[in-house]
Amino acid sequence: MGRKRRLKPHNSFVIRLEISDRDRLDAIIGNSEEYKNYADFFRGQIRKVFENLTLFAENELLKFQLKQKDREIETLIKTKNLELEEKDRIIEELQTRLLERTIVPESSENCRKGHLKNFNRILELLFTDDWENTPERVKISLRPKITEKIFQLIELLNNALKKLENEEMNPKGGQNRSQKENLEEAEISTSDIYCKSS
Repeated sequence: MGRKRRLKPHNSFVIRLEISDRDRLDAIIGNSEEYKNYADFFRGQIRKVFENLTLFAENELLKFQLKQKDREIETLIKTKNLELEEKDRIIEELQTRLLERTIVPESSENCRKGHLKNFNRILELLFTDDWENTPERVKISLRPKITEKIFQLIELLNNALKKLENEEMNPKGGQNRSQKENLEEAEISTSDIYCKSS
């Protein structure tokens, strides 16, 4: 085996500083703890700034999400309101149609009987809770039609009175006829009136 190599002696290097540099280095070494404290302080401040920025970003994100939710809720409410308005409109339209049938003579009967039943229905409608519970918009759309029918009834009553007055003034023609014939003539005349008005 070969012999172990001998290590060369360690060389020491001596750096010679000028007096001013040496004093400055001594001051730095002496104040190194203070510089360390400053570094820790600035690191802490920087950490706080980043934490605050993170919190600010999270808060802004939450605000944005809340606004989005508010918009979604507002849109949902508008949609529901539109659906309710549409349902109310359909209900009112159906109520109007139902009440219009009440004030229109039945087509299955002749004009005279249909109109007479029609007047009875109008009176029943106006003097019951059905009319009180009818929505105002439906009433507004039906009032002109009901008013027209009532005027037709008034015209019918006036014509009936005139017929009776004529018979009283001219009893000769009325005596030769039977009561049944007179009634039939009155029914025919009222039927003509309503057929023309409708």
